[in-house]
Amino acid sequence: MKSTRAQAALSVGVLQALRAVLIGFIPVALITLVAWAAGGSGNGRSADAIHGAGWIWLAAHHVGFSLKLPPGDVVGSLWLLPIGLSVIPWFVLRDSGRRIAASISVIHRRLTLIVFSTTYALSLMAAAQALATTAVTPEVWAALPAGFIFAFFSGANGIYGIKNLVSGLTGRLSRLGKSLLHGIAATSISLYGLSSVVLAGTIFSHWSHFTSLLTVLDTGWIGLALLIVLILASLPNAVIMVAAIVSGAGIAIGNHTLISPWQVDIKELPAFPLLAALPVGRSLTLTLLPIIAISASALGGFISARSVSGWGSKFRSVLLHTFCNVVILLTLNLFAGGALMGGQLSEVGASYSRILFFALPLLLLGSLAGGLASFIGSKGEVLLSER
Repeated sequence: MKSTRAQAALSVGVLQALRAVLIGFIPVALITLVAWAAGGSGNGRSADAIHGAGWIWLAAHHVGFSLKLPPGDVVGSLWLLPIGLSVIPWFVLRDSGRRIAASISVIHRRLTLIVFSTTYALSLMAAAQALATTAVTPEVWAALPAGFIFAFFSGANGIYGIKNLVSGLTGRLSRLGKSLLHGIAATSISLYGLSSVVLAGTIFSHWSHFTSLLTVLDTGWIGLALLIVLILASLPNAVIMVAAIVSGAGIAIGNHTLISPWQVDIKELPAFPLLAALPVGRSLTLTLLPIIAISASALGGFISARSVSGWGSKFRSVLLHTFCNVVILLTLNLFAGGALMGGQLSEVGASYSRILFFALPLLLLGSLAGGLASFIGSKGEVLLSER
């Protein structure tokens, strides 16, 4: 009986992974074929549209590409991929996780999740290999870990539910761990939430430039719809890059360029409407943006240190809080930036060395301020209790 149930868990994991591959790819392929047909691609073949759909599907998993584009076989790479596309596999894989939970007993769900994630990763790697052409070659080595990570976390969300996963994690933490987790969350929500507000404000202030770029591109109705989808899918990348600017590290939009609170050096840019939000030069507002990062880190530092007593313990909490937030910023910028077709745009996004040299001190300063406020507050409570 146990062997039969284990075999059922294995088969369900494999079948749900293959189903997720089809459910995720087919809608992308249909939309691509419709856009290809409506665009009047008389010189192309339907196979080209299928390849394009496959590349979009791989990009949704953050699998990059090596390029050798005609004319002249220009060599480059593409790693600047819209993070928003990831909602496609996330929803599909989460639904597969729910189906696994509905058909597999609790005791075999972990095994099914591993089989599900492994099968999906292998399928993604096989698809990357099959979709390679002389001009565009998906990075097969990236498909395996990307597929497993997407399937594992999205599938776990569907199987167990996000609330159960979070409560299971926090339930095992000590009081210090819970405060630290709450502090990190507070800093992240504040930093990236306010970065979203900054981005929205700059887009609004440059709205005429934004709309003029949409007009100049003259993509037609189908192209305009696809361009808007691309802009929306790129908004998470933009928010993370704004957070890098707010944190003092700055970003590059091309080789030998820099946009930071203290320096703006921009060269010729591609005609992508979202780039209309970029500053054209230094300003007081741009210089004051690091206050956001310091304040967000101070809030998190205060929350992280408030559950422990003594300056030594609070200082340790502050350091851990800063370290975790820097790691988050580095990780997010790893996905938000990257090469864009090579050439002049081979460097787009935040420099990791600048994050360490500029963002780390600012976040540490804010966290120390929050820890100091917590220490002073705890001393005040002690004095009041003694009275």
